[in-house]
Amino acid sequence: MNNVTESELVSAITKGLSSLNDDELRTVMGTIVREYSLRAQASFDDGAEIPKPLSSEGPAAATDVVIATRNMLRVYEIAPFELGFLPY
Repeated sequence: MNNVTESELVSAITKGLSSLNDDELRTVMGTIVREYSLRAQASFDDGAEIPKPLSSEGPAAATDVVIATRNMLRVYEIAPFELGFLPY
């Protein structure tokens, strides 16, 4: 596997994502969310620390996270208070 810097990785991913239409981007986002969810649940079940989905030092700003989270909750008709019911 090649050693790629975070900057190079972000650049390559951004270039690829910018060419996707909205349906394709939804498929990519759904796949990433599902993979993260599976890892978080497995970590919880194993008693391990749940991996953080993002880093505040990463490419997404706080505003990006709020916009994405708000709209994902709206798609599934989830009220923000319902998040408090999850153990992970």
